[in-house]
Amino acid sequence: MIRDMSAFQKSLSAIAFASLAFALCIGFLWIRNQLAIHELQTRLKTAEIALLQSEEAVVGPSFPVEPLGLRLLDLTVRSAQDAGLEIASVRSSPTALEQIGSNSYQATHVSIRVTGDINQIIAFLDLMEVDAISSMAVDDIKLKWADDRWEMSLDVSAYAMHG
Repeated sequence: MIRDMSAFQKSLSAIAFASLAFALCIGFLWIRNQLAIHELQTRLKTAEIALLQSEEAVVGPSFPVEPLGLRLLDLTVRSAQDAGLEIASVRSSPTALEQIGSNSYQATHVSIRVTGDINQIIAFLDLMEVDAISSMAVDDIKLKWADDRWEMSLDVSAYAMHG
């Protein structure tokens, strides 16, 4: 059968066989990489759980005890200023008790609106993360292009244990 094939047909057969072999090799490598990714993700989750458990054992709960009103406001404003952003508005609520689940926490909320270039906004978020309060949460981030600058607004909350 192979002897009856023309040189062109033999070339096409060789190319098809080489393509099939190449596809099988790529498929094998892809499957091997997917298995490795899955294994690494599993190991990462296990490490995160172990870290959280050891952190809680060493330092106790992640909620601070002292009220966080001025500390949260200072962190937010200082991070914006250090990043070179222009602060358009800042609003801080007084510390108040909030019921979350079966526990009560002292909650502080700060809303801020800033303008600047995208690098300044990224620097601001990085600074907020570096100096973060352990019980801090950032919510309702809005980013829009306005007047040749980026404008971002966000709400930052922090929670402390209640007596």
